[in-house]
Amino acid sequence: MAIVDESAATWADEDRRIGQYICGEEIGQSRGTHVIKVRSIHSRVDMALKMIDLSTRPHSDSVQIALRWKRETSALDKLHHPNVIPIYDAWIEPDDRRAYIVMKLAEGGSLYHWMHEQQGPLPISVACSYAAQMLDGLHYAHGKRLIHRDIKPANILLHPNLYHVWLADFGAVKDDELPSITKQGCVIGTPEYMDPAIAKGGQPDRRTDVYSVGCLLFEMVTGRLPYDDPQRDPIQIVRKQIFEAVPWANEAHRQVNIGLALIINKAMQKDPDKRYPTAWEFRQALLPFSDEVA
Repeated sequence: MAIVDESAATWADEDRRIGQYICGEEIGQSRGTHVIKVRSIHSRVDMALKMIDLSTRPHSDSVQIALRWKRETSALDKLHHPNVIPIYDAWIEPDDRRAYIVMKLAEGGSLYHWMHEQQGPLPISVACSYAAQMLDGLHYAHGKRLIHRDIKPANILLHPNLYHVWLADFGAVKDDELPSITKQGCVIGTPEYMDPAIAKGGQPDRRTDVYSVGCLLFEMVTGRLPYDDPQRDPIQIVRKQIFEAVPWANEAHRQVNIGLALIINKAMQKDPDKRYPTAWEFRQALLPFSDEVA
C-alpha cells in the first residue's frame, strides 16, 4: 500500500470514528485524499472510506473538487455493474471542509501496487482478462453516457483472489447529461494513459477510455509504459503521446504475439476514428486471449 507520512497518519489515529463508521488503518493517500478501512457501527462488514480534505486547498480549487465529488457520487449511484466498485454512503460536511465516500473494500489492493510487486509483465491471459473486465464496466458506463477519463492502474481495484477487477475513482467523470465543469484550457487525465486527441484540446467520448485501456494493456503485457520520459516529465510524456508513433507491444516483449499486438495497436491509434468505436468491440477482440467468457 501507499507509504504514509506521520502527519497524514495522525488524524486517523486521533479520530477513531467518522459519522457512523469506526476507523481502522489508513490504506492509501494522495494529495489531500485519504482512504481508510472502516466498519459501520451497524454491521460487521469492513468497507473503505475515501475522505477528501478541502480545507487545505485554495477556495477556487476546493469548489472545483467539491463539484467533482458530487459528479463522482452521482455517477457511481447510476452504475450497478460487477466491474464497477459499489458505493454505500456519501456526504459532505456542513462547513464544506471534508467530503466522504464509503465504498466496497477491495482487499486485493490496486492494480498499480500488484504490477509493481510483479516487477514485470503479467501473464497474457491475466492481463487480457483484466482489460476485458474493465471494458465490460466501461461499456456499461458509456451506455449511461458516462466517460471515465482517468483509466490507470491506481484506479483499478482487485478482489483478494486477484482475478476479479473493479473500476474505481470516477472523480474525473464526464457526464454527457450535465454541463461541463472542466475549467477552460484544462486537460483531464493522467499523461501516461492520456488520449492524444484530448491532449490537443478535443472532446472526450467513449473512444477516450478505449485509448487509455489500450495503454494500460500495453503496460500489463510488456512490463513498460508505451510512452515514458526518464525524468517523468508530464509535458514530455504528453508530447510523446501526440507525436511519437504508436509502439508495438510484440517488439517491447517477446511474450506478445502479433495478433494481440494488432489489437492493442488499434486501440491506441492517435486518430479516434481508427480505434475500436466501442469498449464492447475492444473487449470482444480480446476474448480469445483471456479467460473471460463471451
